[in-house]
Amino acid sequence: MSKTFLVTFGVMALAGVVLILSIPPLFDHHQPYQEQVVWWSAGVFAVSAAVVFLQKAAMRRRPPTASE
Repeated sequence: MSKTFLVTFGVMALAGVVLILSIPPLFDHHQPYQEQVVWWSAGVFAVSAAVVFLQKAAMRRRPPTASE
């Protein structure tokens, strides 16, 4: 696996954790910048998930080399 794929997958996982943990406080008392945290983490998650999906599809299409 490539390092780019692993880094992107890590970013996606981290953004997912932040998104999951930041949604419940959204419904509590007013938290400053809470909506922005949710939207930014959702955006980062969506973009990194799309990149991971495209990288995984590209890895499946590529024929294996002699070193793999």
